[in-house]
Amino acid sequence: MSTRSLQTELEVYESASTRALVVLEHPRESGTAVLEEAVANFPFSLTIADRVISTIIELTPEARARARTKQRRCSLCGNKEVAYEKQSGGFSHLICKNCAIHYIRDADALQQKAWIH
Repeated sequence: MSTRSLQTELEVYESASTRALVVLEHPRESGTAVLEEAVANFPFSLTIADRVISTIIELTPEARARARTKQRRCSLCGNKEVAYEKQSGGFSHLICKNCAIHYIRDADALQQKAWIH
């Protein structure tokens, strides 16, 4: 399967309710890294070959309060302060802001890799 058929599209909705600063690191041929600042908008959707792989949406204040009451933690790192819901493969997980930003950074790296190869 060619890389062209696996084109990655990072889709950021214009009707975003939250913005977060993300620092993306791109390696140069010389071995040094270039830091680039980008703004992450939520809700966020990662699409590969016209297929939605995952979506991250911001929790409402009520949903955050329910998560605190039920002592829910981030599914990825265990942080007590969940702020987003990640939906992927038919499953839903609560995640913290830091993990949401890391997820977007990693999705961008995947996108960059798909376009390079």
